[in-house]
Amino acid sequence: MSSTESSSAAVYRLPIRPVDAKLILSNGKQEEVTLFLATVTEPRRAPESLDEFLNGSRRFIPVESKTNGKRQLVNLDSLQRVEVGDDAPILSRTDANSAPCVDLIRIEMMDDVVLEGTLASILPPERRRTSDFFNMTEMFIPLEVEDGVTYVNKRYIAKVWL
Repeated sequence: MSSTESSSAAVYRLPIRPVDAKLILSNGKQEEVTLFLATVTEPRRAPESLDEFLNGSRRFIPVESKTNGKRQLVNLDSLQRVEVGDDAPILSRTDANSAPCVDLIRIEMMDDVVLEGTLASILPPERRRTSDFFNMTEMFIPLEVEDGVTYVNKRYIAKVWL
């Protein structure tokens, strides 16, 4: 590749912000990785949140393994959960006409793992029930747990206790 091609390619690369995470796959395998979130997204003109990263239009996300440093693409449908620290960039679902809802919930996954935590959401007045939140189109929901935030793929939830 010539230096002209190299500098041209650099123009099209997005600035990224690394986020440490643990991926729990549907087959039970776990992997410590680094996720790569954009520093600016449209239309918000703000740093990309994990909500946007996991619930966007792409089906495969880029990650870098903490074990061997190799980069890979992971199919979002294969992810059961994504665990991140307390400092993870979580999108508040804000709207000028909304009020916050906080629910303490217990989730039983299809593999019998039970998660307990806080589900914080900002929903419009006509959609404030917990069931409304679980029936939104977003596939991954953030659950604040004791040691951070777990993004749960709704496809793998068996039950939710309110």
